[in-house]
Amino acid sequence: SAATSTEQEYWTLEWWYKKENQLQQAQLENYQNAQRFLDFRTFEWFHQPAENKQPCFYGPYVDYICNGAYTITMAHPVMIRDQFIGVIAIDVLVSALEKVLLPKLKNIQQKAVITNNTARVITSNDISIRTGTLLKNLTDKYTSSVTSQSLRLVVI
Repeated sequence: SAATSTEQEYWTLEWWYKKENQLQQAQLENYQNAQRFLDFRTFEWFHQPAENKQPCFYGPYVDYICNGAYTITMAHPVMIRDQFIGVIAIDVLVSALEKVLLPKLKNIQQKAVITNNTARVITSNDISIRTGTLLKNLTDKYTSSVTSQSLRLVVI
């Protein structure tokens, strides 16, 4: 039988987080009507994997919903027999990435910047180039660029 419109609109969310080195499940409102104001299916990090059936690297952005900090969301489509059924995603704080990346960036003698694929700065070894800055206005100053699918290291 055909699904009712209520069944077609049903969705669920599990949210896990790490606190004091332990994984914990967030207690979320399970009522669909209460969740409508926060329908993650409309977010870019959900929409891109759903539409393209490819992983998505989204950010940096300030996550006003959860932590108020610069965040990067990495999302991957969940498929069963080539049928899209949802998205699995992880949020990584830019501050956590900086702990890993900055020691390496500081070894580069020139200005070095890591950006996303739309030239938005994730981190830099130069304090004048801030997280979230759109780097496109500096394109004429690039002296070197190493690119992956989602990230780019630019030496200025």
